Amino acid sequence: MEKVADHLADYLVRTETVQEENREIYAYGFQVGLELLVASLTIVISAIIMRVPAECAVLLAVFFAIRGVAGGVHMNSF
Repeated sequence: MEKVADHLADYLVRTETVQEENREIYAYGFQVGLELLVASLTIVISAIIMRVPAECAVLLAVFFAIRGVAGGVHMNSF
């Protein structure tokens, strides 16, 4: 994931969409976003295979709602 995020951030710098000094911020954001996307897709695909998509939708809705309010874990470093 880190390599893909780095390539995306490098692409944005090459196309002058973002400044070089903000490259690491964008790379980190891409990495977090890609990891969340892969995890979510894995959960949804697993739910479809197990034939429980409704339960999965409720679980994800509740989880993301609570996660948004609670804020999650805050660490000093990546």
